[in-house]
Amino acid sequence: MGGGSNDVRQFTSTSGSYKYSISGSTSLDNNAATVTVDQTGLFNESGNDSLRDSPTNGDTADDTGAGGEVPGNYCTWNPLSNSGSAPTNGNLTLPSNGGVYVRCNATQAVSSGKWYFEITLSTAGTVTAVGIAKDYITNKYPGEDANSYARNLEDGNTLTNNTSIGNAPTLTSGDVFSCALDLDNNKVWFGKNGVWTNPNSTTGNPVSGANPTFTISAGTYTATARVYASGQIDANFGQRPFAYQAPTGFQPFATPFLDDPTIADGSTAFEVITYQGNGTSQTLPNTDSTTSPQELKFSPDFVWIKNRSVSASHTVYDTIRGAAKALIPSSTSSELSVPNHLTAFTSDGFSVGSDSNPNGTGNAIVAWTWDAGSSTVTNTDGSVTSSVRANANAGFSIGTYAGGSGEISVGHGLGVAPSFIICRPINNSSPWATYHSSIGKDGGLNFSTSAAFSISNYWGTSGVTSTIFGAQNGNINNNGSSYNHVAYCFAPVEGYSAFGSYTGNGSSTSPPFVYTGFRVKWLMLKCTSTGGSNWILHDVARKGYNAQGPRLFPNLSDAESTPAYDMVDLYSNGFSPIRTVLDYNQNGDTYIYAAFAEHPQKYARAR
Repeated sequence: MGGGSNDVRQFTSTSGSYKYSISGSTSLDNNAATVTVDQTGLFNESGNDSLRDSPTNGDTADDTGAGGEVPGNYCTWNPLSNSGSAPTNGNLTLPSNGGVYVRCNATQAVSSGKWYFEITLSTAGTVTAVGIAKDYITNKYPGEDANSYARNLEDGNTLTNNTSIGNAPTLTSGDVFSCALDLDNNKVWFGKNGVWTNPNSTTGNPVSGANPTFTISAGTYTATARVYASGQIDANFGQRPFAYQAPTGFQPFATPFLDDPTIADGSTAFEVITYQGNGTSQTLPNTDSTTSPQELKFSPDFVWIKNRSVSASHTVYDTIRGAAKALIPSSTSSELSVPNHLTAFTSDGFSVGSDSNPNGTGNAIVAWTWDAGSSTVTNTDGSVTSSVRANANAGFSIGTYAGGSGEISVGHGLGVAPSFIICRPINNSSPWATYHSSIGKDGGLNFSTSAAFSISNYWGTSGVTSTIFGAQNGNINNNGSSYNHVAYCFAPVEGYSAFGSYTGNGSSTSPPFVYTGFRVKWLMLKCTSTGGSNWILHDVARKGYNAQGPRLFPNLSDAESTPAYDMVDLYSNGFSPIRTVLDYNQNGDTYIYAAFAEHPQKYARAR
């Protein structure tokens, strides 16, 4: 199409007509052309799909509170965390589903800072509730549990823990609901059409912190909503200009404004190495090999190896105990001296010998590797002295200690409470003792079996704190008085690792969505409520993309299983167990998980 200098033309979108001008060229396909679009009303007009969203994070200094200003990935309603009708219109519109309640969470959750979003009640229904939720995994509606806070828009009722704390002005079709969330001071305000309206119609001020609707508990929160009986809402998390200016200091929900992660690249602290065995010896990862083209960006301190092709034990090694000393997750046997297994830890990898477990000829093998820091130190935080190698930034430590008489406590060196501990005696044939924060100090799991959790008091009266973990008197698994023990301790690091639980719902079409805040690279699951369920391991390296079928079982020596169906989806902000069997998503059963990141959500892009 031809055009002269400053030629002004017009295009029509579904929401209206817009002008553009062309200067410096006689045709649009000339690289010298400059095209300027008059975007007056471009973001505001109903039905326009041109919104501020980009895979590149912009400069947060450009944010004035008007909305639609800073490039980045913006929050939307999460179709994976939805019951009823799926969100539409770029996942910003949440429609009703007739006589069925539709509940949905947003795609981003935050644990600090000040945040603002708006919801337009496009069509008033019978019950439309909007608010925030601390617990991302819930079957409750907004305001129905103790960790969510919401307002019913049509009747103004303000709720938490299924209890009304008063009524505020009602909203009708076309009105705008506002939410200002201050996680630095644990407060939240709700408003209508630019006026902050607390229960009983008193006003508030998010900028000064006056008269909050709620005082909330510390934690990670996401936007949440439900609609019923012909209602419909449209969200604006900042991808278009807000109807009302955000309060000073409050930010839109978008990746540029998320906290800068401690670990921006998960591969600097954890990595998956896949390789082919050669039956003699090799140093890994081999960057020149067509079968192992990876690299390792750290010197590994904990290496877990599994031969995927044949029935062979999982084996784990660490730098405190030294190379050629293996422990077997699926076995109660004591430490094995295996000179032809892992033969050395290197500055950027490890070496293996001729044994078929880590290096069988032609076999496909996987190694999971963690960085536990640069030095081993003596730790006296507990009642017994431990030798600890800790990487506090990555939330991982390795510790060895001798059991004692009576209940003991052991220093772990992380500075925060671990959420996951795997522990066992080194020089005795005994089960593994496993701690998970979702079960608590009075519950225990045997890492080498498929049993459900039991009330074991493995972790004594001391439990697990920011400095120590307790060990019960006489429990050989973590406190045998004449045995040495090793403990692998993991603490959550925002954007890098997560440890939690979920409840299965038995649905393959709307399975639970588990929010982690990062693109999942490695995932371990265990059903804790029903016996006979295996520990399950998935990682994206073995298959290469998010829909995961190939799985390994830490409590079994089985070769890699590749079922006919995908079992779990690994996403840029969490995962979903999509197979409705006991090991993943049986209705009503409880599951624990441990997950590590490829990238935090701030830098991850959709998978």
